[in-house]
Amino acid sequence: MSLFNKRKKTTQKNTRVDKPKNEFIASVAEETKRSYEETAAEMKAIKEQLGIPYKVYCRKQLYKKTRPDIERYALAYHRRKMINEEKMQIVAEQQGITIADVRQAIKDLNGDDRVKIKINAENYEHYGMFLMDSQELYRLTERLAQVKTAAEELKPIINRVRNAELPYETIADDVKKMYSLVEKTMTPYLRSKLLEELSDLEPGLAQDPERAEAIPVDVEVARLFLDAKPTEYKTYHLYESDFKGKLDYIFDEERKAYSKAINSQKITDTVNNKYNFYNKFKPLFSRDMIVVNSMDDYETFKDFVTKHPEFVIKPLSTSFGEGVGLERVEPGQDIRAYLQSLLEERKTFLLEERIIADPRFAAFNEDSVNTVRIIVYYDGETAFPLRATFRAGRQGSFVDNAGSGGIVASIDVETGRFNSDGGDENGFRYTEHPESHSRFRDFQVPEWDKAIALVKDAIASMGEPCIIGWDLALNDRQEWVIVEGNCRPQYTQQGPLGYGVGPMVREVLRENPCKAFASDVL
Repeated sequence: MSLFNKRKKTTQKNTRVDKPKNEFIASVAEETKRSYEETAAEMKAIKEQLGIPYKVYCRKQLYKKTRPDIERYALAYHRRKMINEEKMQIVAEQQGITIADVRQAIKDLNGDDRVKIKINAENYEHYGMFLMDSQELYRLTERLAQVKTAAEELKPIINRVRNAELPYETIADDVKKMYSLVEKTMTPYLRSKLLEELSDLEPGLAQDPERAEAIPVDVEVARLFLDAKPTEYKTYHLYESDFKGKLDYIFDEERKAYSKAINSQKITDTVNNKYNFYNKFKPLFSRDMIVVNSMDDYETFKDFVTKHPEFVIKPLSTSFGEGVGLERVEPGQDIRAYLQSLLEERKTFLLEERIIADPRFAAFNEDSVNTVRIIVYYDGETAFPLRATFRAGRQGSFVDNAGSGGIVASIDVETGRFNSDGGDENGFRYTEHPESHSRFRDFQVPEWDKAIALVKDAIASMGEPCIIGWDLALNDRQEWVIVEGNCRPQYTQQGPLGYGVGPMVREVLRENPCKAFASDVL
């Protein structure tokens, strides 16, 4: 080896090249006052387990949230990402181009000063912008900018009318202007799409010129000025209500605002983490439950499945019945290998003993438990049961959530009697269960007083103001047991009821305020 080569080798050995720091990790480390290495390890784990990029973790300040909240955000993030991908795929297929071409087209539009709004995959497909020439698109974005300005100005006033602070006449003229503005943004592509989405509920809608003209505009007015999603428009049959009637409904944004204003972080953390919630109310669950994080939990897992060979598996934090299923360990099955496969698929999960339903509930659908949700508001002194809903699954489905295809019916919170027919998320109504033929309206829930007493006592034990949806089941021993809690409960009974429950709920919240209430919510 030459002297030159020796010197080169020595130089390489003694020279250290630092790897450049990731700007997002560095920013979070600085904000949280932790080391770069510790922050990097945490963010890497979040990225690997939940698929959240460093950029999103940093900019959305997820480091300020609890693990259950981060998991909920991850679900929403991936839903939005999936929707964007689906929208771009629709455009790509219709235009015969690639998704990369669609992305570039959107990027080019956002760099054009003549485009008056920010274009994303969702609105690009929603309005059929990809079918327009430049001048049509520029005119549309000008009108959409006008609608956006009108919504920003009118929404606060609409909310005051909705909350009975102002009479409806205050906005009567503005409502007419809203419809006129939105009508000018109604493209042929959007009109056709909205009519198609409602066609299963209203088969002759497209052939009725007057309604085919008016209803798509109504869908968009509800979306833009009331934050009513098109799915909510369909579920609640909003085409049967005028604008004033629509104000009675509680849509997703409003119910989330209530929960955010009333529920502290402590309440949210307790309810969202199903195992924390179980431990707090263990006697009221009346069944076994464990959490599994890794192969280190093998002995606990083995003991549980030996005792309960048929069991329920669910994520630690989720809603709408997502990831919930019924599992069974067969005699002689390799339990260690089975656990390994579950961990590869789910990372962390809960196992719980299966609830055997009371025969009167099982009669609606024997494949699911069939539960009751009672939404209760606690002002720090008194518990107010607001609304109640019965939920039944469909044949062959273990879960009963409306979001997973189940059927809901409204329950009179005072009497425990069903005061509506059944209804599903697609807007279909049922006088009886389509498979079991059990009738919904006038069914009397057994032991209703005990269910109400349970949730009132349970929410009072939270020790501070909160609003919680309590999912209960009546088991085969005629005991009410907690299934789980939800700190952002939906008012799904509005579908089969055919009217909104907002006036009653808002009145209770308004007349019994708590210190946690933000002044701009009601």
